[in-house]
Amino acid sequence: MVWIATNPFGEWLAVPAGGDGDKGGNEAPSPEQSPPRSEKRAQTSPETSTELDLATDRLAIVDSMLQQRDINFCSLGPSLDPGHTTLICPLIVASSGRLSCSALVEAGDVDSARAATECLLKISNLGGGRGEKEGENGGEPSPPHLAGGLGNFRFCSSSCVTTVPFFPAARSPNLLEEIDVGFAVGLENGGFVRRLLEEAKSVANVRKAFHAEMREELTVVASSDRSVNCLGMYTSVNPSLDEGGSIAEAIESLAESVPDVLTTGYCGLMIPVLTDGWRSSRRGWRKRVRRIDRLVCGVGVDTVPVPGDVDVGDLASLILDVAALAGRWDKPLSCRIFPVPGGRAGSRTDFGSPYMCDSEVFDL
Repeated sequence: MVWIATNPFGEWLAVPAGGDGDKGGNEAPSPEQSPPRSEKRAQTSPETSTELDLATDRLAIVDSMLQQRDINFCSLGPSLDPGHTTLICPLIVASSGRLSCSALVEAGDVDSARAATECLLKISNLGGGRGEKEGENGGEPSPPHLAGGLGNFRFCSSSCVTTVPFFPAARSPNLLEEIDVGFAVGLENGGFVRRLLEEAKSVANVRKAFHAEMREELTVVASSDRSVNCLGMYTSVNPSLDEGGSIAEAIESLAESVPDVLTTGYCGLMIPVLTDGWRSSRRGWRKRVRRIDRLVCGVGVDTVPVPGDVDVGDLASLILDVAALAGRWDKPLSCRIFPVPGGRAGSRTDFGSPYMCDSEVFDL
């Protein structure tokens, strides 16, 4: 399956033809006026309806190209500016079920965290509440990819992420200055992990089993001839929705690296709530884990449903906590939260998505 990730969308999506993504088509500031060299201020926030219209038109073109090629996942990279986060990110998610994006939040960046919070709350309400999911209230039914708060499947905050084939945080470098166009390999290896654990039979044998067999499987791809630059392999222990693909069922603590394999992205133990069917279905498990800060895994906090009336300050604090962890350990992490319109702690989601299972709503 081919998924695509671009450089940060602020460099091309709303930039007029012939313009410069770093300057927004305007005259460059003098050295005295220029801010410190930082990725976060490389974009100009969209301030005119013309820019928004341009972004809408280009999103339609991208979506049409993806549809023609039967590609269902395309990440347009991160927002590097709070203005883009609140205005453009909801537009991207609303425009198509094929498109996703993220918002860069660095440790201590309160403005970006609040913008990401505002964005995800906007997205959660794009599809209305549960009563509007099937159009029961007399209105048109919501697009399937937005119904019931599902739009946040395609948006997250991200921290310390450079290149990673994990959506929606997936991205390529800025303006492709660092590398040529390339590819990375991501895995859904829950079934494979389960088999290795069954073969290991004891904790003492786990490391040997994983290093030997996983290395053998991964080096086949890593050593193959190719004409396109390989950015690395995403070696995280990662669940799938297939039968026997649950990581939570197979393993509760493993995040080993694989020697001699070029890696990219999070590369840790992934146990996201809404993409691990065994984990999401265990009510007793939820009683033991009542707080979201206990749900941090190798990717950060991922696919966690929360009440639709969640406090904005609490949500921004959670995003900042994840960004602080990423900065402290220099490790890519992201935060993907699903405020469920009309949902309350303990109630159950009803997304109807082929990419996720349903779960109880968590306290924040």
